[in-house]
Amino acid sequence: MGLEKAGGAAIKDREQAQNDYDQAVAELERAQSRLRAIGVPADQKEQSRLLTLKAPIAGSVIDLQAAQGAFLNDFDRRNHDDSEPRHRLGHGQRAGKDTALVTKGQEVDVVFSAYPGEVFAGKVLFISDVLDPDTRRTKIRIAFENLDMKLKPNMFADATFLAPRQTMQVVPTRALVLKDETDRVFVEVAPWTFEARPVEVGFQQSDQAVVEHGLKAGERIVVKGGVLLND
Repeated sequence: MGLEKAGGAAIKDREQAQNDYDQAVAELERAQSRLRAIGVPADQKEQSRLLTLKAPIAGSVIDLQAAQGAFLNDFDRRNHDDSEPRHRLGHGQRAGKDTALVTKGQEVDVVFSAYPGEVFAGKVLFISDVLDPDTRRTKIRIAFENLDMKLKPNMFADATFLAPRQTMQVVPTRALVLKDETDRVFVEVAPWTFEARPVEVGFQQSDQAVVEHGLKAGERIVVKGGVLLND
């Protein structure tokens, strides 16, 4: 203050120094708070320069991005959804149109190409809120047990999502007759009298097709040779 009155220092220099000091104090308090959060005493002795970080779950180290002499200026403590040891998270994708069929907690059967005869039971842990812009698919995270540590990162697998049982209209795929880009079936409306009925097919599996609209339960249809009636 005396130097300021005598013209030996500018007021802005004092204000800048005070601001730098306040920032340094805030940074110290922030660092001490983060150290306490990971269980490290902030007042450890100077000669103890080793910092021990404990993983929240048991597992194997597959990537280490720190080395002797490296400098870290921040700590990031992330929450993990799977707090039980020896669990594995699988990442998969579903077509955007099938996103509504997947729910959190839904059971999933996972078969890895490395173990084709073994089925791993899992559950949907996370469903992304957005579609991948490149594949137009929804990213899904699946959790399942890996007790014997057979599963490794980056393995490929097929996942079957187990949905609640539903009653659907199913017809043989050979009963479908395509005309003008529309699927049709021939329905018997009287003995030996048939009419062409447009139908909406939800999906096909093997030689069966699920019809969402256009048919009623109990209706008789032509399942073979319908193309001969298409004229």
